[in-house]
Parts: sequence; C-alpha cells; structure tokens
Amino acid sequence: MIDFAISLFTTLGKMGAQRRANRAQRRSNAVLQANERYKNILTKRALIKEQRLRRARLLSGAVASGVQGSSGVLGAEAAMGASFGASLGQLQADVLAARGMTKANAARAKAEGQFYQIGAMGDFLSQGVDYFRPN
Repeated sequence: MIDFAISLFTTLGKMGAQRRANRAQRRSNAVLQANERYKNILTKRALIKEQRLRRARLLSGAVASGVQGSSGVLGAEAAMGASFGASLGQLQADVLAARGMTKANAARAKAEGQFYQIGAMGDFLSQGVDYFRPN
C-alpha cells in the first residue's frame, strides 16, 4: 500500500510541476511578444522619421534649385515611398515570423508536458495494477 501511495504522490507532484512549467512558458511567451511589439513600434517610428527627413531634404533641394513639382522630383518621392513601404513590409514579416516561432515553441512545450503527464499517469496506473494483482 505504501508503494501505491508513493506512486500517487509522485504522479501528482509531476503533474503539478508540469502545470507550473506550462504557466511559466506562457508568461515567458507573453513577455517575448510584448518585447517584439515594443521593438516593432520603435523601428516603425525610426523608419517614419527617416522617411520624413529624406522627403524634407528632397523637397528643400528641389525648391532651392527651382525644380519643385518636376517629374524628377515626383519620381524621387515615389521611389522613397516604395522603399519605405518595402521596409515596413519586411518589418511586419519579421514580426510575424517571431510570433510564429513563439507559438510553435508554446505548442512544443505543451506537447512535451502532455507527454510527461501521460507517462506519469502510466507509471501510476502500473503501480496500482501491480498493487492489486494477486500474488
């Protein structure tokens, strides 16, 4: 009977530890996602600032040289807009990739936890069957 009680205690302990590990993994993932969002915001702000400065320099130079509104200036503005859009697109792709990796890691941790819980329950049931098996 003592073996059965020890097995029960061990199984419940393993399952509790796994639940705590899963909670810690979820908290860790939340912190990582918040950090990625923060980095994303800072990077977007820097890109927007850089875009505004480039556009201001372009327009200032165009006004100073008297070619404001010319096709060359308009083409340069369009090229800067396209470059800015590509930079934002790449940033968003990086964010989505990081989010996907975080979700994949969480799914792996959950599956691993379930694996260990099933093993612990199997050990417990095996002990129970052995205890009640006639000698």
